[in-house]
Amino acid sequence: MEAKAGKEAAYEIDERLACWRQGDLAFGEQWFVHVGLDAKSSASAVLTTETAGLMVVSQTCDLVRRHGLRPFVEFAPLIALDPEIWESVWRGERPSMATLSSLRALGLAADLDRAMTVEKRIVADWVRTDGCMNEREVRLLADALARHRQRFAFPDEFSLAAGKFIGTIKHKHGRASPTGTFLSALREIRIQALPGWGAPSIALRVWFILESPPPNEQRRGFYFEAERLLGKLDVPAGMFGAVEPAQLVLLSEMTAEEYVCSERLDVEYLSAFA
Repeated sequence: MEAKAGKEAAYEIDERLACWRQGDLAFGEQWFVHVGLDAKSSASAVLTTETAGLMVVSQTCDLVRRHGLRPFVEFAPLIALDPEIWESVWRGERPSMATLSSLRALGLAADLDRAMTVEKRIVADWVRTDGCMNEREVRLLADALARHRQRFAFPDEFSLAAGKFIGTIKHKHGRASPTGTFLSALREIRIQALPGWGAPSIALRVWFILESPPPNEQRRGFYFEAERLLGKLDVPAGMFGAVEPAQLVLLSEMTAEEYVCSERLDVEYLSAFA
């Protein structure tokens, strides 16, 4: 698009971007630009690859600000996934990707490990497709984007100790079994180190946070499954002193201090060296 000049042109650009939101989609722009190695010369070069479209990952407040103050929009490319993998992304189990209910039929998700910036003067001429369908999806997407940037790097010792624990979760999730049913009922799993990860010897507290209140009888069964999973933690002597009994709770049953002093356990990502 040719550069526009003057106050009227600037106002028009800002007006066109005023309706864009984080999570909005651009299906007409099926390309992604990055710096890589040229296949022929092996020299660094600007490369363009084909995608299924683009998703806005910039914050909405930056999108709607005047392009003179915030001239760029950040996009992640959309990629096609098998249905099973798409569902795991939708459940928040793959922090390197994010998706929306509107992308379910297409089997698409945003690859958050790749991002590019585009000038608002260009985006103003693009066709926008609504991304998030409701306020809940707005929050889920914001959470997915935050997790991708803020994931906690667990110590190597914990990554080794949690190998069987994570392997069991991956294997059992979504299966027709008591453990699979329990895992499907969880909102998230959080790990807390007492007194802290930097202490010479620590105790581990594992929070299994339920999505919604189960019947009392089922909750007892869920607690049994949580304890079984904790039995998979191969805690070495030295750094770890003990693993406390499972904490099976609703989010409303945790204090703010307990939540912020624990770290979310992402199945796909355990440590900086995973």
